Amino acid sequence: VFVTVPRPVPQDSVLHIEGGLFGHTDAPPIQVDVASTLSTFQATLAGNALQPTSPDVVTAGDPPAVTTGDRDTETLRRIMVDHLIGRGTTESIVGRAVGIYDAIDPEIVPSPKIRAALGALAGSFAEPAVEYLFSDVSCTGTPVTLVDFGEIPQGGTLLARVIFDDNGDRIVLLKPSLEGERFELLMPLLAHEAIHCDQVDTIEEETAASAFDILLYAQLLTIDPSLALEGTPLSRALNLDLIAMINSGRRYPESLGILASDGVTQALPGTNSPLRSFAEVIANAYDLPPSDSPAPEL
Repeated sequence: VFVTVPRPVPQDSVLHIEGGLFGHTDAPPIQVDVASTLSTFQATLAGNALQPTSPDVVTAGDPPAVTTGDRDTETLRRIMVDHLIGRGTTESIVGRAVGIYDAIDPEIVPSPKIRAALGALAGSFAEPAVEYLFSDVSCTGTPVTLVDFGEIPQGGTLLARVIFDDNGDRIVLLKPSLEGERFELLMPLLAHEAIHCDQVDTIEEETAASAFDILLYAQLLTIDPSLALEGTPLSRALNLDLIAMINSGRRYPESLGILASDGVTQALPGTNSPLRSFAEVIANAYDLPPSDSPAPEL
């Protein structure tokens, strides 16, 4: 007999079964202890979707204006180092980040803000993105020729995109309106775009890339929660995806995940979106075909 309940079950739960349920009216009731690793508090969290209460999390004003500091090499190097120190980064990793920042060719990455965002990936799980962008280890075996702010051809609402020019060179473009954003908010975008190394894109690839960038964003928030309250178009976009990820997950619904959680009917509660999971939110944002790979590879 299998019994399914719509919400996570906490520790020390007991299942009561009336004996007559199985056709024996005189049978005594049955009590079964239910094994669970969740406390009552955890089970309560797991059975309810996260809905933010601060309007700054989900609303956005105009994109930030670009200042002279946004284009100053020394200013961005200092801000990057301050960020790394605030992260509790070791001296050796700070040195590695500065090395990345100084080694990136300004002809390929003209913006010091983008170079700072790439350097600050040092010490994070997304650090390999730097190598995937600037060396021959990507799937095509060729590095990018440009990473910059620029108009995205047929970009629509996309914040960043990998394109290929007539020579087949890989280019990463970030929407021009993002130049005034804090460099930390650019880090997830760059980690995401590094995954796209060829001209074949599928919904599975976008889901995986989006999961990586939002996981990085979540880790950045643990260091500096103010990033979520910037009230800019980019912070809003990242916040919405993170809310969807928090409200997803098959193992522990209160944890980060991709697939739908038990007891959660909306990945973005308080909106008119019927989407139930992070995967559905991402799939809805991209008009892409599935790959030939089996779905479990997600």
